[in-house]
Amino acid sequence: DNFSGNNEFLYLLANQALDNDFKKRYHELYYARTNPFLERGDSLSLMPLGDIHLYSDQSFEAEANGSYQVVNILIVVAVFVLLIAWVNYINLSTARAMERAKEVGVRKVMGSTRRALIIQFLTESMMLNFLAIILTLTCIQGVLPFFNDLAGAQLSFQLFDGSGMIWYIVGIYLAGSIASGLYPAFVLSNYKPLAVISGNLKDSKSGLLLRKGLVVFQFMITMLLLVGTITIYKQVNYMRSQDLGINIDRTIGINSPLLADTEDAISAKRKTLKAEILRIPEIKSLSFTESVFGRGNSDMNTTTGMMAVETEIGKRVNFSFFRIDDEFMPTFDFQLLAGRLFKDELETPFDKEGYRLSQGMIVNETARRAFGFETNEAAIGKKINRWGDIFTVVGVIADYNHNSLKLGVDPMTFFHDRDNASSSYIAIKVNAGSNSYKAMLSKVEEIYRGVYPESDFDYFFMDEEFEKQYAADQQFGSVFTTFAFVTIFVAILGLFGLVLYEVQQRIKEIGIRKVLGASVASIIGLLSTNFLKLIFISILLASPIAYFGMSEWLSSYANRIDLGLLIFLVPAIVIIALALLTIIAQSIKAASENPVKSLRYE
Repeated sequence: DNFSGNNEFLYLLANQALDNDFKKRYHELYYARTNPFLERGDSLSLMPLGDIHLYSDQSFEAEANGSYQVVNILIVVAVFVLLIAWVNYINLSTARAMERAKEVGVRKVMGSTRRALIIQFLTESMMLNFLAIILTLTCIQGVLPFFNDLAGAQLSFQLFDGSGMIWYIVGIYLAGSIASGLYPAFVLSNYKPLAVISGNLKDSKSGLLLRKGLVVFQFMITMLLLVGTITIYKQVNYMRSQDLGINIDRTIGINSPLLADTEDAISAKRKTLKAEILRIPEIKSLSFTESVFGRGNSDMNTTTGMMAVETEIGKRVNFSFFRIDDEFMPTFDFQLLAGRLFKDELETPFDKEGYRLSQGMIVNETARRAFGFETNEAAIGKKINRWGDIFTVVGVIADYNHNSLKLGVDPMTFFHDRDNASSSYIAIKVNAGSNSYKAMLSKVEEIYRGVYPESDFDYFFMDEEFEKQYAADQQFGSVFTTFAFVTIFVAILGLFGLVLYEVQQRIKEIGIRKVLGASVASIIGLLSTNFLKLIFISILLASPIAYFGMSEWLSSYANRIDLGLLIFLVPAIVIIALALLTIIAQSIKAASENPVKSLRYE
């Protein structure tokens, strides 16, 4: 009967599409029922069930959501990989155009039209792309299990599963065939037979500029992906290595059973459980709590109704809170900054002004500031009004990270659960040096089943549970890194082809230079200069784009790394080194050839 409560998940099964008129009537009904709470600023949002996983950013989700931004980034990266492959095809096709010039000249002399030549070269492109599609469909069944392990997914591949996959493939095939084949087809079909036969045909400036532009483009993409890979890796490692402000090592969490008993019966069973488990030598402490770390906020409570009695500050702040017992904060090594921790506190029913009094409350530094208290010491003893109930601040603790460091620190408040009746979890701290977790857990389970014979013994290690919050970022990083390495491989293959072509075109020039006394080093310098200039240009163009792109990605993290010079310097060095190795390998081979072989027909 509490229409303003937000502790439940509400699902509506509609008979028809929910239009704006329905949403308006729905909100009017809600606000009519919750009129006393309107000043809290509550609002409702309706979301299709299928949109929750990728598009919902609400608090208190049932589990960690996916991200449409990550999906879009990976789609863009996949398109980049395809583009680089198509760019390589255009580059190598136009580079080899001079070799095919005589073929074009002969065909034109024999009566072939330009249209027929364009169709011929486009057909070649389509056949090559078709072979690639066939190879892809053959290989994907073997690759998919490895990708599922990498991405933590359970994807399957069916061409005719009703999802339109076949049409995506046909679309990519046609786009690739046309995009990679159209320009080479027009270049090749445009040659004049007379120029070809007389030997006056030269590579056009526009064709040369296009090839250079495409080389710059593909190494720009390579630079962007390498910067992204390093940034993701450093950000995830940064979050995992930071001090949480609490100690969750050697801590076992157990899901507390749901019991249809009275509060007194629940409390009695929990006291029995605690006493029995603490007799185990390996156990250091045991605590009952309403919420634990790393499991999101679904077990936590929030309210906008708390304020300091003296100053009336904090009323509009959304405070998080949950109930804990005496042992909770000592178990997790919270840092007490002022006041004291909870103990078995007594309640006074009403104070002299008629307010109902409850136990004391503990706040973190963020909550202390939200209440308007200047210092930690100044907050001790102050009264806090929570919807008519008066609480006394008895302690101030240092801020800590309840969840992933991707999120900021919330204003946290803690209330004392003296009877352990509200707890959802049992936290057990194991003594340092205890190695036999299996034997110890067997003893705990035996005691647990003795107290709760009808409940499951469902336990987890808190440090491992906390690490799960970073699984999505780690998987994203793994997939992104894989794409980056594929991109580098394809880009270097393309460069290898272009260098090979350049060497073949200049083989006689290299022979003459060797006869005139040129060294291997000078020939390497001759061949590498032009390509390295293009790679330097690509690095310079990609760096600001990478900076703004990664800054935007990092903006969603409350705790983030700085984009230092090293993040851009390392990819640049890697790209230059790989390119240089590719160029040098071909250059040394050409420079080591006997000049007689290259000049024997002169």
